[in-house]
Amino acid sequence: MKSTQSAAVQRLQHNNKSGARKIACSALTALALAGGCSAWSLANAAERGASQQAPLRKHYEIAPGQLAPALNQLATATGVILTFDPQLSENRSTQGLSGEYTLKEAFDLLLMGTGLWVERLKDYTYVLRMHERSDSALEVGPTMVDALAERPGAIQSSREVHAERQDLNSVVRSIPGTYTLHSRSQPGVSVNIRGLAGLGRVNTMIDGVTQTFRNNAGHGSGGPMAFVDANLLAGVDVQRGSVDGAEGANTLGGSANFRTFDIDDIVKPDHRVGLRTTYRTGNNGYGNTRMFAAGARTRPEDVEGVYGLVAAVSSTQTGEYKTTNGQSNEYDTTKQNPRSGLLKLRLQPNDMHRLDLSGVKYRNEFYHNYPWQLDNETYRAKYAYTPYSEWVNLTVNAYQNKTELEYPPVEESHYIGRKTRDDAHGFDLTNVSRFSLGPVEASWSNGARYYTDDFVAQTPEKRGANPEGKQATHSLFSTLEFNYDIYALTLAGHYDGYKVSGHVPKCSIIGQCRGIDGGDVDITRREHSFNPRVGFAVKPYDWMQLYSSWSRTSRAPRVQEMFFEKVPLEADASDADGVGANPFLRQERSTNYEFGVNFSRAGLFSNDDYGQLKINRFISKIDGYITPQSFDILDDDGEESAKMNWVNWPEEVRMSGYELEGRYDAGFFYANLSWTKATTRSPTTSGIELEDINSQPDRFWTLDLGTRWFDERLVLGARGEYAGPSETSWDWYETKKSNSTGVIWDLYGSYRVQDNLSLFFNVENVGNKVYNNSASVDYLMSAVMDQGNGRGRTTSFGFTLEY
Repeated sequence: MKSTQSAAVQRLQHNNKSGARKIACSALTALALAGGCSAWSLANAAERGASQQAPLRKHYEIAPGQLAPALNQLATATGVILTFDPQLSENRSTQGLSGEYTLKEAFDLLLMGTGLWVERLKDYTYVLRMHERSDSALEVGPTMVDALAERPGAIQSSREVHAERQDLNSVVRSIPGTYTLHSRSQPGVSVNIRGLAGLGRVNTMIDGVTQTFRNNAGHGSGGPMAFVDANLLAGVDVQRGSVDGAEGANTLGGSANFRTFDIDDIVKPDHRVGLRTTYRTGNNGYGNTRMFAAGARTRPEDVEGVYGLVAAVSSTQTGEYKTTNGQSNEYDTTKQNPRSGLLKLRLQPNDMHRLDLSGVKYRNEFYHNYPWQLDNETYRAKYAYTPYSEWVNLTVNAYQNKTELEYPPVEESHYIGRKTRDDAHGFDLTNVSRFSLGPVEASWSNGARYYTDDFVAQTPEKRGANPEGKQATHSLFSTLEFNYDIYALTLAGHYDGYKVSGHVPKCSIIGQCRGIDGGDVDITRREHSFNPRVGFAVKPYDWMQLYSSWSRTSRAPRVQEMFFEKVPLEADASDADGVGANPFLRQERSTNYEFGVNFSRAGLFSNDDYGQLKINRFISKIDGYITPQSFDILDDDGEESAKMNWVNWPEEVRMSGYELEGRYDAGFFYANLSWTKATTRSPTTSGIELEDINSQPDRFWTLDLGTRWFDERLVLGARGEYAGPSETSWDWYETKKSNSTGVIWDLYGSYRVQDNLSLFFNVENVGNKVYNNSASVDYLMSAVMDQGNGRGRTTSFGFTLEY
């Protein structure tokens, strides 16, 4: 075997340009017969010859798993020839890829912790090698799996979603500096990054499409929510702090993207079709969960280019759970029935043109202060043009998000019958150029984004504190990166603008609305801002990187904040009052500082293990923080009354903290740690029912420990979660500090019975500990519970069948 490969490699090394294609093809044939060629170059890449270069950075989605298929998939995607002895890949696995990388980065990250590396022989021919052990402590493997070290100051984390193993809120909370507003009856996910939550403060996305839904429903029950079915998710990507590119437009504190299944998640690299189905059931409120996905994809030997599609459906039925003390809450019930589906299509006629079309639909009925019937639809078209040029690597996205809400007439209440619609449309384009300035390697990304969000009250008399209006944001952005030896410098900037339009009703107290002629006027407000970022990093050793970053960010006021209406419950709900509006709101501005160090090393205690440690310090100083406040005023008759407005807080709001993320994997054993200690105090609001809780717990952490047995067919693990004291909704105009949750432990496990069949189980709160949820509105909504409202011990189990 080895002699056959060596001869083939020698022929490839010594071929001349005139005979390159002929010799390469003959070598590939010989290697294929020997079983040592992992992938073929794409047909049109071979036609272009050695004089042209592949794009220096491309997007890859390669699932974790066995090493050989992952290398096969990477080589196919890039059009390179890779040879190796099959014995090198046996019993080796990879953590996969998710993101944009150069070819070298992609190979390095796939081989992280395997003790292997690739050597480039000629043109696009590579051979897999075994690392020779060295006595030097500096001889280590490549950088971090998520390529964090490649982007100084960009604090990025990704998590795979295993819905059968972990609740989606827990997945998000396992990322440092990232939390969620917890509500037992609200299935929407409200991502909180470093004490900031809501539209513009955090850009929350599904498949890269911004989610804009909000429903001011009182008692902290509305919230800026993303509605997504965890059973259809492949992963969650979070970036904390300043965000470059299209995702950072009108973004104050970070972004979170929920990625649904793609074709490559369902169809295995060596298959043309793929199927996956999951079934789960359990006790204590767990009903039946069903998910089915199917996909198909062409292969290079079938047709030039790649064409594929994937479709998936999911349904879940849950009931009310009981606490450790046996209590349940039928008023704020957890009974739900979400149904979801997705459809994605890929059209890639060659390696220069690719079009991806996707649609995701979510529908649910639940009770959260009112009965809700909610429908969310997210659509995206993504086109990538990647000619063999260092200067052109163009991506264009167009998207739409629509959310419809109805309070169905199942009870008598003030706002039963409410119907609202939130329509959002937008597009963005980005081009990446790469070039060299002598010994300096440079990357220059430029683009633009435009996005509109139109909120319509289909039943105006039932809209309550949800004024109609439209917000449009636009942005020009540029990121210039320089890399020289061990140094990296990033210069980035956004030129952001917004326009918010709406109507201010007639004011009941004319004296309070003299600046707008007593109300009953249409208002439009515009602002622009320039938001720069400077990042610097130095990598004195292969295993260590130091970085720092300074940035400015901004966020436009929402329609609900600027045009808030005082709606008296005692009178006709249609009597909107303009005294609650504040058309003079200005945007929030934040100055941000990051300092950190990243450690990464392969071969810590054995040839096949690796470890990572990321330590970060952040400081954010926010000017003009927008918050609701109530005021005692005199009406036109001199009588005292009260009103509420959203205002720019007159003092600077400071949020700061420390974040730590660690990871160790030795194959048989793995450990993951996320730890945060921060001060994220926002101004105390006068009406917590209008502004959902932003403050995070003082500290929180997640520790995940696990082992793999029998060639990794059996996985057993334990996950501990802790959250310290946090601000909690308590009364109509009050909050209070909750106690810490203590450490809550879950157990999980899976067993791969056959290559296509896996069984799994999960035990939540295995110690049956009494606790209250942190960063929660459950105190108010669960007042009937005299002790902790957290879920008691709960067991679920099921199976996943793949083909």
